[in-house]
Amino acid sequence: ASFIFSCEPVKVSMMPVLPIFIFVLSFYGTAAMRDDAKLQSTTNLPSVGVLKTWLLEMSEDAVAETDEVIQNLVRDLKQTVGFVKQKRLIELADQTKLEEWWVSAEEKKKTEADLATRKARGGKPKCVAAFDFDQNLIRSHCTSTMVGDPNLIKERVWSDSNDEPNSFTRLIKIKKMFKKLEAAGCKVVVITRNLKDYVDQALAAASLQVMEVVGQKEFDNGDGTAHKGAWLRKNLLEPWGFQAPFNEVIFSDDDSVNTEEVSTSLEGAMILQPTNDLCMGDADTPFIGPCKACKDLPGCPNGLSIADIDKIIQWAQAIS
Repeated sequence: ASFIFSCEPVKVSMMPVLPIFIFVLSFYGTAAMRDDAKLQSTTNLPSVGVLKTWLLEMSEDAVAETDEVIQNLVRDLKQTVGFVKQKRLIELADQTKLEEWWVSAEEKKKTEADLATRKARGGKPKCVAAFDFDQNLIRSHCTSTMVGDPNLIKERVWSDSNDEPNSFTRLIKIKKMFKKLEAAGCKVVVITRNLKDYVDQALAAASLQVMEVVGQKEFDNGDGTAHKGAWLRKNLLEPWGFQAPFNEVIFSDDDSVNTEEVSTSLEGAMILQPTNDLCMGDADTPFIGPCKACKDLPGCPNGLSIADIDKIIQWAQAIS
């Protein structure tokens, strides 16, 4: 009898292993999400990951001020390696004590943030200019695409038109307006339902500085019904000491819902609503309200017109 031995390598397929590996990861990931959901459904606590981060970032002095339960938990977390084990420690802790600590810590952090914001705002200015951003300071809407490339933000956001990406006549006029407002002693605020990060990037690309950008997350209540005038009055004007009539305030927004609300919340304020100059008020009372001619024109309004900007400059010169 003869025997033939083959030296060819034996090929072992790994294909069945990959689905099993993915299944295991999916199982643990789903279990972790389920545990977090369970924890949050029975308490007002955030996810375990957020809790762990906050607990481990506490200073020694802050830990010393907490309940013994929290002190022991922080100690044990620092001595434990691995998220699963740390997660288990948090779940086994006294949830009532943990929730009491969380409410207190969250309130303290909010208070510290409010104080920092108030400090940054400084003392009472002579006047306040508040601008919406999309279709008001800029011609269209500032999207993630427009700020996606830092080298193209200026032309995408601030150019006079899509056909003239390197023409910035309107931006030059806006810069003049900002200088006149600053010279008059005004502090400039942008209040928008857009994201603060987008607006910050757009302003920086144009070398425009404002006191503060109040974005959707900073003032809105999540369902798009927060009132800009009421927010400005409660958070800026009254804390600074302004009272009705708000003659030292100018507000500009393309949305008639906002301009009409501000006319009620901030009685006496100067209000400008861009309409591509299709709806005009008189010299003393600029137009506010629904503008059918603008609504019927696609893309209207294209931000504050040169005539609108001139009116703001005139207001600044008059108040200075």
